[in-house]
Amino acid sequence: MWNKNDIKFFRIVLLESFDTNKRDFPWRKEGVSNYELIFSEILLQRTKAETVAKYYDTFFKKFPNWEKLILATDKELEKIFRPLGLHTQRVGRIRKIIEEYKLKNGILPRNKDELQESSFASLYISNAYELFVIKNKAALLDVNMSRVLSRFFYPKDYKDVRNDKLIQELAHNVINVKACKEINWAILDFAALVCKAQKPKCSECKLSSKCCFFELTNKIEDLSEEPQLNINYDSEIPMNPEKPFKVVSLFSGCGGMDLGFEGDFIVHKDSVNERLNPDFVIERLDNDFVRLKPTNFQTVFANDILHEARNAWVNYFKKRNYSSEVYHVDSIVDLVKMHKDGYKVFPDIVDIVTGGFPCQDFSIAG
Repeated sequence: MWNKNDIKFFRIVLLESFDTNKRDFPWRKEGVSNYELIFSEILLQRTKAETVAKYYDTFFKKFPNWEKLILATDKELEKIFRPLGLHTQRVGRIRKIIEEYKLKNGILPRNKDELQESSFASLYISNAYELFVIKNKAALLDVNMSRVLSRFFYPKDYKDVRNDKLIQELAHNVINVKACKEINWAILDFAALVCKAQKPKCSECKLSSKCCFFELTNKIEDLSEEPQLNINYDSEIPMNPEKPFKVVSLFSGCGGMDLGFEGDFIVHKDSVNERLNPDFVIERLDNDFVRLKPTNFQTVFANDILHEARNAWVNYFKKRNYSSEVYHVDSIVDLVKMHKDGYKVFPDIVDIVTGGFPCQDFSIAG
């Protein structure tokens, strides 16, 4: 299905880039134990590698081996994981692994069949274990690797990699070389340094001559610039005095719920029960449509992981005098962690928090 020449080109460019731009992390060094490799990958789940690197020594000094980790309480583990976020999920996963380790008298999975029946069986951890411990060829497939692969080979709508058989097959084809470990790291580093989720550095990318995403985005002229996270909301996003209630909208999508909260839009008259809500309609239009009155709500923060959703939201809400800086394309998990780290992410004044559905971010986060 995949063009072999494109795969070869992709590997060559990425490995050349890795030779000169590889990131230096403690879990990539020679001589790292299987214990460190296993728990490094658990730390890396949905967490930036640079953040994990800061806490690497803290974790492994406190729990340098299985024996020390087995004695750890949930409270101790939660305390050490809290700065990384998702501490409850991490503690739960580690507790399952510890119980299995004790049950099997310290014998870890020795092959793929045993691995699939173990507590390491989630896609990313399983693949990492297979690559680093069993020494098989496996893809460290997460949202970052998926982004690079799909952008280059076939731009697509976002999909959870755990259920995306197409991206799993593509990843396997790409990493199926002798330098399997290196090509995995090369893709992840490229995702962090060049092919970023927000503001990818396409002009610097050596893959651009064959990249489907680059070709596609060059044809799109009316894409609003992505906002920066460090925003002074009080000065750059003016508050509307006629709308005193400020709304933070999570999982906003194209803005259907935001529009519903704010009012002042057109609907079919049959969708309004005027017996119960006689003051909802402010204007009657042709063809049985009516305009609803505006409410007292103003959206001061919106978010989703899909660039397409943001573009639709911005293109519509700019007609309502909204700044593009209101909308952020990022996982709410990452935004909250940045907020806890001291970044100016959320507005100072918030009256209501809304959440759209389906709740794709939290589905990915488990």
